Amino acid sequence: LLFTRTCLCCQKEELQVYEKYCQNKPRSEVVWRQCGDSLFFQECQKKLDHKLSLDAYLLKPVQRITKYQLMLKVHTVKMSAIQ
Repeated sequence: LLFTRTCLCCQKEELQVYEKYCQNKPRSEVVWRQCGDSLFFQECQKKLDHKLSLDAYLLKPVQRITKYQLMLKVHTVKMSAIQ
């Protein structure tokens, strides 16, 4: 548990970025709904040869942060078993 706490404290700034990102997610969804079908975004997607639209990439960090809780839970269980 101490190791997990230490890891979280060391990563505090990086996790704060995720926090801010998740807080702004509803706003980015509104902007995407208003501008997502614009020629600019379509051209960027084509130029970069991306199969997914921008909104799919905007969702990735939100999906990733939900996995951290599970990862920490598994790690905590393993560390408890060792001790």
